[in-house]
Amino acid sequence: MRIVLDANVVIPGIFWGGPPQQILRRWLEGKLMLVMSPPILAEYQDVLRRMTGDHGGDIYAKWNHYLTELGEFVEPQQVPVICRDPGDQKYLEAAGGGRVQALISGDKDLAVLKVIEGIPILTPRAFLLGNKI
Repeated sequence: MRIVLDANVVIPGIFWGGPPQQILRRWLEGKLMLVMSPPILAEYQDVLRRMTGDHGGDIYAKWNHYLTELGEFVEPQQVPVICRDPGDQKYLEAAGGGRVQALISGDKDLAVLKVIEGIPILTPRAFLLGNKI
């Protein structure tokens, strides 16, 4: 199954656990394909760098490797819906360009859209409940 993950799923999955961590684990096990665009990777890297600070080089290096080597990069595709938070538009465009089955986010600005181009926008918990992977 091909998915796009908001940074608000990736970062908590790395550092805290719960449904975001379960989704990342399934991705690393090869049960999911993480689809992203260069702007999404840049956001992951920026937040990860800020979270790890000066003393988290190993964590940053490990996850940056996973993201760049195990993720699939796609060309963003313009979509007819514009997100009310312009910073989240990159997730909609990657989902459209990547022919994904779900966009997973905890962001209310994305959740309010519910579906974009036939792609459901789900919380991590809703995704796991609906997909016994």
